[in-house]
Amino acid sequence: MHKYREAFSTINKTKIYFDNHTMKIIVNPQQRYAKMRAHTATHLLHTQLNTIFPETKQAGSLVEEDYIRFDYQAKEALSNEQIKHIEDEINKLIYL
Repeated sequence: MHKYREAFSTINKTKIYFDNHTMKIIVNPQQRYAKMRAHTATHLLHTQLNTIFPETKQAGSLVEEDYIRFDYQAKEALSNEQIKHIEDEINKLIYL
């Protein structure tokens, strides 16, 4: 029987148990599912940005349970109308 030492990841609030040979990770399923949805949202956003700026390149992102940040490179900033259009198109995909 293993005697585990416990560590707590402050990055993703995951409990990690370990000994010299084995590691056991316990994931919060609600948090994991929320981050999966947010991660999918970054893909939807990137796809919609590509319809406006075909040369768009992702430069990074932050995915939280209830928040995403998508960094991208483009030749100009989005207008308010373009932002609204992107939001509407993504919402159509989500709420079919």
